[in-house]
Amino acid sequence: MDKLSRLRIKNEATGERIVAQYVREFWECGWQPYESRNDFGIDGQIIMRRRGVDIGVNINVQIKCGAGYISSFGKDEIKLSIHKAKKLESHIAYWKRQLEPAVLIFVNPSKLVRDKDGKS
Repeated sequence: MDKLSRLRIKNEATGERIVAQYVREFWECGWQPYESRNDFGIDGQIIMRRRGVDIGVNINVQIKCGAGYISSFGKDEIKLSIHKAKKLESHIAYWKRQLEPAVLIFVNPSKLVRDKDGKS
């Protein structure tokens, strides 16, 4: 397995772990991950709860993780780039067909360092 494939697998696991932790511990909601064989643009689902009680609302989640997705950032915004435009278009069409809302969550486990010209 090449270095890029190993990094992608590591970033996927990191992103899923961090999202699951935030959803469960900080938001006090449920998290249901999807196995990769059933994953087409949705990595899992947030089960919304209020004071530990399900409120009947689920939110589909697509997770992207790693500095490689950052195309630019400033004080108030981060711009992401998903390089395979056709794949992104098919994911957006898929999300729109879902009964539950879908969100994209970006996780950056490392601090991106850029030089004076803005290059990493």
